[in-house]
Amino acid sequence: MTLTFQKEVAERIVAPPRGKQRCRLSLMSQAWCDVDLKFLIKGALSIFICSIKLVLLRMSNQQFLDELKLCCNCFLKVNILLMKL
Repeated sequence: MTLTFQKEVAERIVAPPRGKQRCRLSLMSQAWCDVDLKFLIKGALSIFICSIKLVLLRMSNQQFLDELKLCCNCFLKVNILLMKL
């Protein structure tokens, strides 16, 4: 996903561990996604005519989630087989 956020929110999303901006938003975003701050969108280039600074973020699925899904699917199949016994 490629999303735009207000600069301050984007800084919190990509905040490193033990960073000043680290918060729940950082933890949840980074737990489920690889977050990459791409670039700052200047106010004149956005559709909003104001002084809000926007940032483009790319959020992609983490590899371990794919592995977790695979484990869950295997677990469900084993449970279904055991229930049939």
